[in-house]
Amino acid sequence: DIAPAAVAIASRLATEKGLSDRVTFFQKDLFAWPSLDPNERASFDLVVEHNCFCAIEPQRRDDYVAAVAALLRPGGRLVGLFYPHDYPGGPPYASTADEIRRRLGNDFSITYSETPTDSAITRAGLELLLVAERRASG
Repeated sequence: DIAPAAVAIASRLATEKGLSDRVTFFQKDLFAWPSLDPNERASFDLVVEHNCFCAIEPQRRDDYVAAVAALLRPGGRLVGLFYPHDYPGGPPYASTADEIRRRLGNDFSITYSETPTDSAITRAGLELLLVAERRASG
């Protein structure tokens, strides 16, 4: 996450739940990270998406997919709770489930997809839960 508070909260919760030996949280700019730290390219098993895709400007969405793909090892997973909607303005910016699938399609195989039934009332029927596996390069 780019927000230090989000990373601190996630790290604290992982420690409280006894998971700190299995998960690591980073405060970084997703768009700069893979290119600035080549040792971490293709080294992660999991990236969790929650409202990042809809918060970035639509013209940067392919950059988002490229950055996530660069961080994940082949076979690594992107687990995302996306927010496709058609509200004007932004953020969150409008998108569709088809757009999300299309943009992920070159680098990822979608292995699971559902519209959650337990979303917040303001997002009921609008969220999209996806699990996507990073394709092997080349």
